[in-house]
Amino acid sequence: MRILFLWLASQLVSSDLNLKTGFQTRNPSLAILLPNYTPYHVSDGKGRLLLQHNNCSNGFVTLTLKLRWISQAQFAGYYAAQERGYYRDLCLSVGIDDTDTAKNSGDNSAVQIPWLLQFLQLVNRGQDFVHVSQVFQRGGWRYMGLPTVNAGSSNQVRNFGDMSGGVKIAVPVLDLEDHIVSLISKYNRSFCGANDFHTHEYIPCRGGEDIHFLTYGFDVSRIAETGASFVMGMTYNELGRLLLQTEGGRFKYTINDPGAANNILIYDPARVDGLLLPEDGLMAPRALTEGRFRETNVLARFLEASFRGWIYCRDNEEACVSLFAPPGGNTNQQEYRTSQAWQMHEVNRVVWPAPHGVGLLNETLLSETVEVGVSLGYLNASSEALQNLGYHIDSSFALEAQKRLIEQGEDIYGANVRRGHLKLCINGNGVGIPCPAGRGSSDTALLWALPTVALVLVAGLLACYALRMRRKLKKLREAEKACPKSLDLEAPITKVMHLIWSLEESDLPQGLKEEVCQVKRVLQQSPNVNVPNLRGQLMNMDSTMYTAEMAQYLFENTLEGVSSDPETASEAVSRSANSSFSSQIRLLSESIASRAQRIFKDSANIGEDSSERSARDMSNFMVAVHPDADEMLSKVGVDPYFDVLGFSRFMRQNLLVTVVMHVFRSVHNLVLTLNIDDGKLFRFIRSIEDMMHKDQFHNYQHAADAVSRLSAILKMSGMFHHPSPEISLELAAALLASMIPDIDHPGRTNAFHIKKQSDEALRFNQQHVNENSSLFKCMEVMREEKCNFIGHWPLEAQTEFKSIIIKLVLGGDMACHFELLTSFRVNLMGESKALDNTSASQNSLFEERSTRLLVLQMAISCSANGYVLLPHHLQFQWVARMQAEHFEQGDEEAQLGLPVGGLTDRTKHGLLDPHNQVGWYDILVLPMFEQLCSVSAECVSLLNVALQNRKQWEEMCHHGTQQSLAFTASESVSWPSSQGTVELSSWSKDSRQSTCQARQDSAGKLPRETSSPPLSGTHSTLFPSEFGTPLFPIKSQTIVEDESTSNV
Repeated sequence: MRILFLWLASQLVSSDLNLKTGFQTRNPSLAILLPNYTPYHVSDGKGRLLLQHNNCSNGFVTLTLKLRWISQAQFAGYYAAQERGYYRDLCLSVGIDDTDTAKNSGDNSAVQIPWLLQFLQLVNRGQDFVHVSQVFQRGGWRYMGLPTVNAGSSNQVRNFGDMSGGVKIAVPVLDLEDHIVSLISKYNRSFCGANDFHTHEYIPCRGGEDIHFLTYGFDVSRIAETGASFVMGMTYNELGRLLLQTEGGRFKYTINDPGAANNILIYDPARVDGLLLPEDGLMAPRALTEGRFRETNVLARFLEASFRGWIYCRDNEEACVSLFAPPGGNTNQQEYRTSQAWQMHEVNRVVWPAPHGVGLLNETLLSETVEVGVSLGYLNASSEALQNLGYHIDSSFALEAQKRLIEQGEDIYGANVRRGHLKLCINGNGVGIPCPAGRGSSDTALLWALPTVALVLVAGLLACYALRMRRKLKKLREAEKACPKSLDLEAPITKVMHLIWSLEESDLPQGLKEEVCQVKRVLQQSPNVNVPNLRGQLMNMDSTMYTAEMAQYLFENTLEGVSSDPETASEAVSRSANSSFSSQIRLLSESIASRAQRIFKDSANIGEDSSERSARDMSNFMVAVHPDADEMLSKVGVDPYFDVLGFSRFMRQNLLVTVVMHVFRSVHNLVLTLNIDDGKLFRFIRSIEDMMHKDQFHNYQHAADAVSRLSAILKMSGMFHHPSPEISLELAAALLASMIPDIDHPGRTNAFHIKKQSDEALRFNQQHVNENSSLFKCMEVMREEKCNFIGHWPLEAQTEFKSIIIKLVLGGDMACHFELLTSFRVNLMGESKALDNTSASQNSLFEERSTRLLVLQMAISCSANGYVLLPHHLQFQWVARMQAEHFEQGDEEAQLGLPVGGLTDRTKHGLLDPHNQVGWYDILVLPMFEQLCSVSAECVSLLNVALQNRKQWEEMCHHGTQQSLAFTASESVSWPSSQGTVELSSWSKDSRQSTCQARQDSAGKLPRETSSPPLSGTHSTLFPSEFGTPLFPIKSQTIVEDESTSNV
């Protein structure tokens, strides 16, 4: 239930519900605890080894597996692999040594089974072992409340922190296990009756201690004699032996029955205390991981056979129990078999399910175990051994074993393993046995009588007859049913709410029930489950980083175009869209199937025509480029840090034409691939450029910048290398879609059009006003014969191409920002299971057009805000233009008597205010780059540059290097840049006192921002938990930029 609840919370609620407690809430990453940690199988550069089995002509390799305890079902997987010949099949001769029942001493000649913390202690002491597998995926250690403390369900102990007042706890021996020591340290409990875990000296009881420990020497029958209220032990050992004790023909204890007088309360430290300490793993001496042993895949073969043994015991519990306790025998032998059956079942619950595959170490478990060891003083985080911990952890052997098992059709995850405890019954001899299938636990003898058998046979015959009749009825119904009789009109969110209501009514723990209620409240109070509650968060946030103007701007422009005028907003929602251009083109988009390949059905003929036409029309395209700009032209569409403003100074005309034609021809070869008439494409782009403004933010320069940066981002990501004709069609549509929003852009937001009730807002029914207007003008130009560069395509292909453009342009509306983030995360996360960061995995991820368009949409949004990748003085130029455009809108709003929107009032904080820039980065820019990096690790450098630029804006707030600015229309200021002085709108001091205090030079000009230092440092966590983990894991690496990007 909890897993299902967590899934619902993560998928449907944007707010971050912290469901963890204890150690988990304060768990740092390994990058913080151990800055130099890198998994060995990632850093060694050798790649995966191939399992190459042979016919054992070279003989058998002898290995020894050293157990940490006596032979029992705890180690069943290894015995099964030995008994069934799995080791022998892989040319291994494996001996299992159970002679030493003490804790592992660090034998350097055998494969051993340590607990993870004990392995780390061995490494910390300088012993050269390598952790190769983590078989136990979760802990089996528990502390249990005996009936003496919970009679009548009056027990008030919620977690280990409530242990006080001299509570008596039974433990096996005087030396406390790591789990107990961790909890004592976490809650700062005092104790007596056991050995000090540092000095190992006995601590006598003098009164006043929180905990009094009593030893029972692994003999559970002595626990009742000690008078203890709690007992510590394993679910697969002590708990089972406790439950098998009988008294007067009845079980002495029971579980999961809170109302019973003999009920045992079980406390899982992972749930109630946040303590995760996994137990049995596998470690090998260094010699077995190198040289001839690695060349012959000895450990990979050993793990393959061992994992196969665990899979066998998962699916054949009873057969594995018989390896240790054959059926039959006297009473003692029957009791021992039952205890082994319990242990086998509980061990399977610890091993399975394995979310990452059997035997693979989860880095979360590793980081939390390291944290516990450091906090207890067991581990020295600054020691050379732990700083180079990656050298002692090698998962490549386990990965290779998993790969081999998957190829042979084995289930390495075990997602369907039963999670309940084994039910016990008492047979006629008064001995506890596993209950027959379908039976519950019983306190009396359960004997199968002849009448019962006869009744079962009769019931079976009736069931067979009923099944035959049911099949006949089903066939009759299918024959008469020509169409569905009813439709399922229940929305998915309603189904989710029904599930939550059923969870509320079920018998859940109080804490979990409160969490379910919290999720329900969030869903009920959220107007849109795909959009975070930004309004509530910003209004209630006590932050000096985001201004009120920034919050108002976000309300108006990102929350589905919400207007500050309630009546206008209501009218916008209620107005019909059936007759709008937006509705028509949406219906057109939905009606066209993916049939781009029909353009290319005669590839040989098309290729010949394209080549001839390209040579014939080459003279039609004469780009006026300054001779000194040749080197810059080579960076267009390739360099994501390219400065279009600097490039435009060398251009005499046709900046957008130059950029688009270069990208289509030279960078992506789309003209030849798609059979595009480049002469008409030239005239189309030139006509579009003539319609764009020259003196504001949304102009021909921004359009050229968006096209060039989108092309460079896609080129860098590698997501569309060697595209098929269908993907080339989508790529061309995306490049055009990135520039279309700037066509005749009025410099006003959609929210302004709705407040003003402008002609454009009425024409397009207040839906994506600017985007629809630009699309309409673009389609009008493309309809002209001289500009219709796709007019010779089949009609269906033309319609499909236009529908993709329309979809991408409308999706760029800022009102769709959070919808895009949510769709990107939910859809791509669902398609990325079991994929790694390889080209083959990426190709499989992008097989569906819907997925590719979602990635293109995110890349377009990133390119539209691409100025965040530029040096700081170039950012100022773009942001100043955007601020001037916003202030002009505010002036018009004031003249019309309309409410002045956020960031548009020139008497208040504008976009050049560092606080507003930090908010712009945090809410609108960085989430998009983070999501793009989640599908392409190659784009991480872009995110790092944006993060560093964001840091510079933040430093301007904290250190007072820049003043909050409010631009006016009456003054002028010169802005220094690497290409010379740029004239911008002037600035004046804000009338309100800002937390960013200014320092102005004597000339009244702002000081030039210096170039940012090269990025360096270890990056292992690049994504906040709000947006989930990357689809392709990004390897921890030290990033140091080269000279070509050091100016960023």
